[in-house]
Amino acid sequence: MRALVLVLLVLGCGPGRDALLAATPGVPPVSGCTTGNYRCNAGVPEACSASGRWWPALPRDATGGQTRCPAGCAVNGDGVAYCAAADGGAR
Repeated sequence: MRALVLVLLVLGCGPGRDALLAATPGVPPVSGCTTGNYRCNAGVPEACSASGRWWPALPRDATGGQTRCPAGCAVNGDGVAYCAAADGGAR
């Protein structure tokens, strides 16, 4: 029981958590991005997490592939990435 508590404490701290994330399939690598920043990456809006990783802001599709914005990705004036409208935003 003590060993389990120790493992949980180690994994809860920064280095232990980072090691676990680095070994987990599908977790993006640390890029050193600034927390709260957004970008477009190959048609996918991404957000930078507190761990310095770019995470897709769109869910996976039914086959497990990354969903992409059909009309491309854009970044608004506030720096937030989003899927662009197919009609270019016309109303």
